[in-house]
Amino acid sequence: MKLFTKLKVTVVIVVVIVISLAAWAGYAIGLSQGKNQNINTYEECAAAGYPIQDSYPERCVLSNGTGFTKKVDQPAANQTFEGKVVCLPHKDMDGPHTLECAIGFQTDDGTYYGLTTNETGGELSMAAGSDKRYKITGALDETPSDKYQSVGTISVADYQVL
Repeated sequence: MKLFTKLKVTVVIVVVIVISLAAWAGYAIGLSQGKNQNINTYEECAAAGYPIQDSYPERCVLSNGTGFTKKVDQPAANQTFEGKVVCLPHKDMDGPHTLECAIGFQTDDGTYYGLTTNETGGELSMAAGSDKRYKITGALDETPSDKYQSVGTISVADYQVL
């Protein structure tokens, strides 16, 4: 008889624990769904700490499966520049520096830009220091160089000797 009473008490305790866990889980799910409802952009999703997928463009996914894709800036429109191909001067002229030539472009107004081009060993690479003038068309990334006097980098799409 005592064994039967202990068994009933154990069953009641287990049932109470299971009901409590189920109630807690339901409450937690309700909270997370409420939290998801306030998120409407990639930035909000990322700021809330949801996982970011390793993709391009990046994607943030909520616990309910809703995803938000990071907006990617459109590539810059091509612009045209006139000037000379040069070796970019270093920013720190006081300390020692190597003799490498970082190919760049100096416009007629004296502004320096870095150059990226898909030509290997081509005319632009060999033109640094010459007196030839060029017209270069390309997209400008306005991120200044940390090492060289350059206000940005031109991705060369086309060029011609003037």
